[in-house]
Amino acid sequence: MKSTLATAYNIHDATLSPIPHGAVNRNYVVQANEGPYVLKHYSTLHYSPEHIARTCDVQSYVWESGLRVPEIVKNEAGEWITPVEDGFVVLSRFVSGRHHIRGHIHEKPAYQSGATLARLQEHLAKLPDDQSFALKSLPDALRDTESLLRKAEAHRHRSPVDEVACSILRYKLQALQSRSDLSQVAQHLPSQWVHGDYHEVNLLFTAEDEVAAVIDFDNMRCMPRGLEVMRAISLMFFTRQSGLEPHAYKFFEGFTRHTPTLTEAELTLYVPLRRYYALSRHWPLEARYEAPERYDERWDHYIQPPSDWWERNAEGVTERLLQIRARCQ
Repeated sequence: MKSTLATAYNIHDATLSPIPHGAVNRNYVVQANEGPYVLKHYSTLHYSPEHIARTCDVQSYVWESGLRVPEIVKNEAGEWITPVEDGFVVLSRFVSGRHHIRGHIHEKPAYQSGATLARLQEHLAKLPDDQSFALKSLPDALRDTESLLRKAEAHRHRSPVDEVACSILRYKLQALQSRSDLSQVAQHLPSQWVHGDYHEVNLLFTAEDEVAAVIDFDNMRCMPRGLEVMRAISLMFFTRQSGLEPHAYKFFEGFTRHTPTLTEAELTLYVPLRRYYALSRHWPLEARYEAPERYDERWDHYIQPPSDWWERNAEGVTERLLQIRARCQ
């Protein structure tokens, strides 16, 4: 990596320190005379250079728009992407900040996280939507879940992780069998570019709990904005012990105060669409059983026993969200 920094970026005598966060790629803090950087090392097993170059274009556009994201540094050839022997790398300016720990995000950073998401989505909505979005139809979701469950059952006794994986798929199959097909409903919601992985690991905060930077645009995609909102809420504020933490609603208050176009009709679909989307998608189980060569053991901790909390509390959460919207707009 040091030779790549020297030849591709004219950065010499640098020191590299691994960053522990990251579920797919490898990240390093680069200390150099020119200042600190972050070097991200991608494997072509999971990401294509073309996709990451596109996300770099978008991140640069967001940075130029004045939102708090890291500035990406082009190499000596004027490119975002620098090939290396086992993949490719991207260099960006280091942004100082701290992470809040999931389950311990208090009121101010929760609100600021929601407000920042709204501002980010506002800018991303201006980009051409050149990718189609579609939810799986219910018959396709049932078929794919049944197929994956059969493959998982063949490995059920291999490890405790595989036992849990089977219980997840059985739960999803049962939950899907009792749901309505929402795939056509989703087509009537406008889709746009979204960050794709918005949660506390990809947010840096100042000492005053303002958002210092949104990082990691690798999973950008086109989808209805509400799916990203609910994914962020469920990742950042849901615990198996207590369900949805109260500051989840502070996050949503920050989002809705900065999203004047949010209608009651759209918001009513947020929870049911998010549940349908989550039930019909199976990462990382698809990789584990259908493409094991792509599976990373770091993903084991994402395979957790299923919970029916959202099914039991969906109406109550929707009502709280509607109340917040009515109060804020």
